[in-house]
Amino acid sequence: MRPSGLTLQASGVGEQSRVHSALALVDDLRLATLIENSMIGLEDGHPCVIDEIVRLREWGTNTAYLLPPDLANASRLELRLGSAADVAAEGAALLVRCRGKWLLKELPTGGTTIDRGREHEVALEPGAEVRIGRRTFIAESIRSILLRGFMCRLIGWSPEQRRNVDEALRSIRTAILHRTPLILCGECDLVSIAGSIHRRVCGTGRPFVLCDPRIRSPGEENPRIAERYTIGAAAVDAAANGTVCLRLRRLPRDYQVILAALRDPCRYFNLMVSCTLQTPSWLAVNRIVIPPLMSRADELGRIIDEYVNDAAEDLSVDWTLFQPEDRQWVRDNDSVSLTRIQKATRYILALRASPNISVAATCLEIAPQSLSHWIRRRDSWPGLASMRRHFPGSYVQRFLGLWDASATEPAQPQYHRDSD
Repeated sequence: MRPSGLTLQASGVGEQSRVHSALALVDDLRLATLIENSMIGLEDGHPCVIDEIVRLREWGTNTAYLLPPDLANASRLELRLGSAADVAAEGAALLVRCRGKWLLKELPTGGTTIDRGREHEVALEPGAEVRIGRRTFIAESIRSILLRGFMCRLIGWSPEQRRNVDEALRSIRTAILHRTPLILCGECDLVSIAGSIHRRVCGTGRPFVLCDPRIRSPGEENPRIAERYTIGAAAVDAAANGTVCLRLRRLPRDYQVILAALRDPCRYFNLMVSCTLQTPSWLAVNRIVIPPLMSRADELGRIIDEYVNDAAEDLSVDWTLFQPEDRQWVRDNDSVSLTRIQKATRYILALRASPNISVAATCLEIAPQSLSHWIRRRDSWPGLASMRRHFPGSYVQRFLGLWDASATEPAQPQYHRDSD
């Protein structure tokens, strides 16, 4: 018979033992208030993400238990599985609050394993796996909860994919702690997805560097990549405390230098490799497989909406500018891959929020020619009709390749960037 929920008892120094009713069973959909109240803190006067353990979640499920955030130092929580009579069989452990962190201690009844190893006492970190009795729990912080939400977007929200999502989170944590490459496998180029994982794990202040010996071809724009190098040694130097990303099909000649530097204790950086589903056996460790969107037709709407929210936050614009016809157009025309959806939602939202192409390109931090090249290949986008109405004549239509050269060219209007 499956044991009942996780039971936690709290006690402080000089206090009588009492049950914390705040430790209620929740699912991921009820975390909005928690994220709004606890996600942002201040470090040296700048906003930062607070990376403190806030809950324990059972492996492969959405079943989670919030930890009370307002306990004083030396407060204790006793974790028990099942009823008191079943403790010996199911296992128990002790959580101790110490200097703003949680220490997990094994009780004499035993049955506790931490990160697949026997430890009598350890400080809980985000992503740590705690096995109590026959069940495994994952310690989660706000940042790791958001990372899990993003991995669900990549892999799937269905119950069948929950274990695969947790396996992916384990691979990310293992790659960081043990300095091994993180392999991203999919049917399309996954450099932009690697950049998104980097920002959610390392933050925006650390460098994300692409090392690719091939010169970028026209239209191969990726505004998320801050730096790009053709030589591995230069990429390693530029990615200190950050991430180097490689394409398996276009490795630099000195890629062995990158692998050697990854094992160097005097250097620190993460390594991600983008490759196809057909990968060599030596890349089997820390491998995350992104399933094709063809198998996730029922989740396309949610995927598009989440990328719209990301783009609105990144571009500092109102997400409601993304019209229902834009959403349907992306679903019908640019939903071949996650990378295409990400680019389409960003570009459309920037165009909707800008008075002209030049301002939209500045907002996206790309060249206007690159944006016009993207639009020219998507002349069925509903927003083009609005642009032609507001900007008739030479400038916009010539930019889009739609201007009739035989007509008399009117004077070109002057465009200025919007002031803040």
